[in-house]
Order: sequence, then C-alpha cells, then structure tokens
Amino acid sequence: MKNGRPQARYMKKRTVKTPNIKSPTAKIVQLPSISRFFTEWRMIIIVISVFLGLSLLVLGTVYVKSMGDLRDLEKARAGIQKELVFWEKVVEKHTDYRDAFMNVSLLQYQLGDMDGAKKSLEKALALDPNFAKARELQKILAK
Repeated sequence: MKNGRPQARYMKKRTVKTPNIKSPTAKIVQLPSISRFFTEWRMIIIVISVFLGLSLLVLGTVYVKSMGDLRDLEKARAGIQKELVFWEKVVEKHTDYRDAFMNVSLLQYQLGDMDGAKKSLEKALALDPNFAKARELQKILAK
C-alpha cells in the first residue's frame, strides 16, 4: 500500500526520466504491465477456454438442429403409418382395387418393409398385369 492506495498486481514500478530539463533526477512512476498480468500460461489457458467454449456452442447448435430434423422425420413416419392403416382398411373392403394395393405397397416401401411391399405389389399386378406404376415400383424393389 502506498499513499493510502493499494498497489495493483499488474502495476510495477519503473524508473522513467522526466522530460523536465531543469531537474535531471529520475522520477518513479507506476506503469501498467500487461505482460505481467497475461503470462504465457494464462494466455494458453485463455485460448484453450475460448476454443472449447466456441466448440461447445457449435456442437450445441448442431445438436439442436439434429433433434429438430429427427422430430420432423418422426412426424413424417407417423403420417405414413396413418396413411398405411387407412389404405389397409380400403384393401380389406375392396379386394379388387389395384390402386389401393399399389398405395399399400408404396407406403410399406417408404417404411422399409420390403417383404410386405413386394407382397402388396404382387397383388396389384395380379389384378392388372399392365399397371405401369406398379411395374416401376417392381423395378425399384428388385434392386
């Protein structure tokens, strides 16, 4: 403590010549020394902390976006499943409706049920062997 004021850690005493020509004596003044406050280790820690903070921010943003995409996919899948239930009821009532079998086959394909899609497609082609859309789907399912 000097002159009733606490001395800051980052202030160090330096001897500086005064520009006064009449008094050639040196005067002691306190100049800030930023190099003493930001040592090499502190600077490394600060840089690493900033890097980690930015990384967490980017990863958090990507995570939130991915979760939104996942919710959208789940909603789409639920919509496809509702549609499939509807078309399966139509097929039960109208067993000679080729478009219903085609729609059931297409929806099963979209849900990843390849065996069910092939069976429904075979029923649609049994009703109408020249059904062009069913032939296109048959080529896709054959891959």
